[in-house]
Amino acid sequence: MWHRRPILIFLAMLAWACVGTTRGGSADSQAASATTAATSGVRFAAGASPVYPAELRQSGIAGEALVEFVVDTTGMADVRTAKVLRATHPAFGAAVLEALPRMRFIPAQKDGVKVPATVKHPFVFALEPMRR
Repeated sequence: MWHRRPILIFLAMLAWACVGTTRGGSADSQAASATTAATSGVRFAAGASPVYPAELRQSGIAGEALVEFVVDTTGMADVRTAKVLRATHPAFGAAVLEALPRMRFIPAQKDGVKVPATVKHPFVFALEPMRR
């Protein structure tokens, strides 16, 4: 017998997209960094996963939220910079924003030095059949 069970899938922690990698510095260095990728990008390390919104799970609704935020040099998301760029339902975006402060990341590096990085990441909420 098949039952639907909610699973939050992080679309490939490998798919992190670093945009405008470094922050701060002169106007010239900011302009250069906006077009130059970090030596190594931000990667997920540990922490909370967004909670699948109960009302959407019960209704069998799947979707995603594309969220942009800055990861600082300590590996924490700067929630002041977090914004939902798009979401198939507002509750998916809200779930990600609520979990973001508890997520930890491996910061981006440029020339071996940790740097703040702006990240755009899709968080996918999917219902997967489960065999009982």
